Amino acid sequence: MSAYRVGIHRMWRAIVELYEGRPEIGRAALLRATQRMWEAQDAYTDAMSAAYREQTVARLLENEVERVALTEHLLSGRVTDERTLWEIADLLQVPGHGPYLVVAARCPVIGKQALPGIANKLRSVDIYSAWRLSPDQHIGIVQLRSATTRPTLLELLQRLSHDRVGVSAPFEDLAGTGRALRYARIALNSRSEGSNVTQFDDSVLGIAAVTEPDVTTALADRVLAGLNRLPSDDRRMLADTFNSWVDHGGSVTEAAADLVCHPNTVRHRLHRIEELTGRSASQPRELAELCLAFEIDVQLPHVD
Repeated sequence: MSAYRVGIHRMWRAIVELYEGRPEIGRAALLRATQRMWEAQDAYTDAMSAAYREQTVARLLENEVERVALTEHLLSGRVTDERTLWEIADLLQVPGHGPYLVVAARCPVIGKQALPGIANKLRSVDIYSAWRLSPDQHIGIVQLRSATTRPTLLELLQRLSHDRVGVSAPFEDLAGTGRALRYARIALNSRSEGSNVTQFDDSVLGIAAVTEPDVTTALADRVLAGLNRLPSDDRRMLADTFNSWVDHGGSVTEAAADLVCHPNTVRHRLHRIEELTGRSASQPRELAELCLAFEIDVQLPHVD
């Protein structure tokens, strides 16, 4: 466009010089020539702009197809070569150093983004990410540039989401993206109160609970078989009591305050759990089995 502007100005000066040196050229002819000149300028710039837009759209579509393919390659967990990982990070415009998170959001309908415009919104707050859309999930790899990035990300996910969202624990190496996706999907399907966004618990128990789902769910079913025979409300009440007791370091008083009940009620419920499971909370090995079983129950919920 700059070249066209330079050219049209030179043409205009040439027309003016010709007009001023030729008295026989009337004003009407000058106006007609000027009109033709500007019409030509419009035609050239319109054609150039249209071609530029078409080429830009085509290039963006090509780049997006490549980005989706590369994101899928990372999420599949098949890339382990360090050089390849750096090249993929560069092409995805994601920094090659962590920590990272994987986000999995449930789509409202098949093929519709769960978090519309999420990449641009994150980029506006200086957070880099790459996303791909599957039929039922909107999945992204997000780089955490600082300690404040994670709360900002979670707040934005909560604000944009209309359905459930699972977030993995942070990980340092892009080679761990496939495993992180698995954890994000577990968080997506786990129970959460008062929020659409659930973060995966990266404690030893949390990871142990989901490492081999077929094995761990069988273990939980065996330990919690007595609870599983209860009505769902009773079962949930006992599970919540045990988890609160564990979260508060085994303090009956603090668990009672959390559950808004009397400490003796907590003791009674814990005693019922011991009876139903055949395991004592005062025996370290049996308590470990109970903790793992209930952690599995949280991460991989029991289906009635």
